[in-house]
Amino acid sequence: MDTDRLIDSLVDDLRPVQRLAPPGRRLLRWLAVSVPVVGLIVLAMGIRPDLPPMLLDPPFMAEIGFAAATALTAGWAALAAGVPGTPRWRLALPLLPLALWLASFAGHWLMAVEMRHVDALAVLFDPMCVPMIAEIGFVPAAAMAMMIRHGAADGLRPATLWGMLAATALADVGLRMVHGVDAVPTVIIWQFGSVALFSALGSVALPRLLAPRAAMA
Repeated sequence: MDTDRLIDSLVDDLRPVQRLAPPGRRLLRWLAVSVPVVGLIVLAMGIRPDLPPMLLDPPFMAEIGFAAATALTAGWAALAAGVPGTPRWRLALPLLPLALWLASFAGHWLMAVEMRHVDALAVLFDPMCVPMIAEIGFVPAAAMAMMIRHGAADGLRPATLWGMLAATALADVGLRMVHGVDAVPTVIIWQFGSVALFSALGSVALPRLLAPRAAMA
């Protein structure tokens, strides 16, 4: 076959590649879809009656704030992971708010011990947190999966890990608005535990579902 003809035929079949928007812009799109849906689900489930005074409680607000910060930074890292050339250290940014989120539990625990708040130290059987996190976080997780599948295949595993963390952390923020269980051990085991569980499962299962067959070979 003539080399020039081969090159011409290959060039003729080329289609323009649409460049991915910057991670920050795509994060705003994800939030524009996810936050209203989470808000509607929270309203449908019913706001906890003690929410107004809880919004003035520093430990509660610290946990909510760091969960939201984790969702934002993890969402950005998930979308940045699929962009070739992104420095790997930037993908570790969610570790900071995640560590602060865990530290806020420790701070709440120590405060409860010091003030002898027995209720705040109770370990309750609260399995409903698992399906509630799944329900609230389903649309954010699905929207994130649709967005990260357009990224580079070699960044898919960190993208799915951070993407599912973003979705479930956002779901946890919604859960705290409706679920009136604030005992620190219970929150760590059932609520934060659900976030960790779904994030781990997503990082294992989603790459197999989203990656092209050629990339998985």
